[in-house]
Amino acid sequence: SNNKYMACAHIACRHAHQVPQLLICDNCDSVHEIGIKQDIVKKLKDSVENTGFHLGSQQLELHGVCNKCQEH
Repeated sequence: SNNKYMACAHIACRHAHQVPQLLICDNCDSVHEIGIKQDIVKKLKDSVENTGFHLGSQQLELHGVCNKCQEH
C-alpha cells in the first residue's frame, strides 16, 4: 500500500517458514518482516472466503509505530 518493496529474508531457503507479513511504521515508514503461523493465516483466509469474497493474496500489512519511534 505504501509502494515499498523489500526482499524476503528467506527467499533462498529450502526449508518451511511461517507466512511472511510486514509491520509498517506509520511514523518513520520503516518496514519489518515477521512470520505468522500457517494455521492463523488459514483461519483468516477461511473467515474472509466464508463471506463470499475470494482472497487473491494472503499478504498482510500491519500498521503501527515501531519501537524506535515509541522511544522518542
